[in-house]
Amino acid sequence: MLKEEIIKQEIIEAAGKLFQQYGFQKTTMEDIAKAAGKGKSTLYYYFANKDEVFDAVANKEIDDVYKAVRQGVEAAGTPVEKLKVYSLINFSEIRKRTILYKLVCGEMKSNLTALMYGLRDKFDLLELNLFKDILLAGIQSGDFKSISNEDVDIIAHTFLSALRGIEVDVFIENKLPGFEDQMDVITNILIRGLQ
Repeated sequence: MLKEEIIKQEIIEAAGKLFQQYGFQKTTMEDIAKAAGKGKSTLYYYFANKDEVFDAVANKEIDDVYKAVRQGVEAAGTPVEKLKVYSLINFSEIRKRTILYKLVCGEMKSNLTALMYGLRDKFDLLELNLFKDILLAGIQSGDFKSISNEDVDIIAHTFLSALRGIEVDVFIENKLPGFEDQMDVITNILIRGLQ
């Protein structure tokens, strides 16, 4: 990794911790520079403003979640196992980032920008394509006999929409306490429907 990339990553890591601890509004560029052990001029060399820093932090979080989910799915054997791993790892990774997730969905809700919509769209597209790949593999292997290739889009969109609703209820609204223990039940219902 180049020295410039290392410095940029150090800034992103420090900013992520500050955003999680103090929120977006209360974190300043000066706070970020200090936490990263850099001068403000160095910070402004890499990022024009706090929105750009937040964009980099959010993109890193999205990439980290997707990478963890993708690795888990690739390591699983059958399409059924891949669906289980997908659901459990996705939920677990979002849980690890609950504070930032609340920040994005809560504090930023009143000030959503095209940037925030773009980040959400990026993550949705990554997840949607991964989920479709799992469904198509299950159709091809014969594990998911009750669906056809034509059903893949609607099933993927429906499941991911349901998952988003559950995430909001659990992480933002603090509903469904102990839901993590029930995620396997939800996944098994989906799998039985696909078989």
